[in-house]
Amino acid sequence: MTVQDSERLGPLFTQYVQTVGVANLSDEEAQHLRKFVSWCGLDIKIAAIYPHQLQTYLEHVTGSAADPKPCASALRRFFAYALKTGWVESNPATGLRITKRSVMSDPRAAAAQTGTTFISRNRFAELSVELEKLKGEGRERISRLLHAAIKDGDLRENAAYDEAKYQQGMMEARIRELEQTLRTSSITEDEARSAGAGAASDADAGIKIGMRVELELTDGSETIAYQLVGPSEVDPLEGRISYLSPVGASLLTKHAGDTVAVETPAGSETYRVLSYSF
Repeated sequence: MTVQDSERLGPLFTQYVQTVGVANLSDEEAQHLRKFVSWCGLDIKIAAIYPHQLQTYLEHVTGSAADPKPCASALRRFFAYALKTGWVESNPATGLRITKRSVMSDPRAAAAQTGTTFISRNRFAELSVELEKLKGEGRERISRLLHAAIKDGDLRENAAYDEAKYQQGMMEARIRELEQTLRTSSITEDEARSAGAGAASDADAGIKIGMRVELELTDGSETIAYQLVGPSEVDPLEGRISYLSPVGASLLTKHAGDTVAVETPAGSETYRVLSYSF
């Protein structure tokens, strides 16, 4: 491993999974860590991950519809390993807090607490294709790897067999995750039409899931834009935030001219809604 690799999140995650082993890593913990690594990016320097960023991730991604305790536990265990093995000098997950938030007023957000996942039609299609590939091509590939490894002989000291079983475990966990997501999904475009059915226009119902929103600092010095999406589609770099996050939840049902508080690295800022549309 190069010095550069030893500073980045991706190699740490790979080493952690290989060291802990599939047998000692639950599907739920693996899913939480995989989502966290995807959210941060494989190449991010571990030293650049600070406690407030972990807290933001916990609040924005898990949202009020999910129990944040398993995610927090997975992050604490992961970074405790990083500290123990010398990847970090201090554990940024030590101070993670589990905060309670009230149920949001929007009925679709409240429905999410029953297990509903809101995703776009395009995202639903993407996940469906991924699931079919894993269940077909993916399982066939793993089967070939296992068959080749078994032919090598003694399985007790067979690195190829162990690697194939590890890949199989991770793939089957992903299949179960996809099946659960697709089974409990509600298409945001369909929800939007349903929510606006009794209104004269989409604008009458205010900001809804799936909309792009433009905000302006109340002093007019800055504008920002967000799109409200489901937790599985969050991408801060592209401006896609979860409707379950503190910012997303506060934007739901707002209208042009309304104000909302947005947490920034410099503190809380008050923004005014300029426009919103699909």
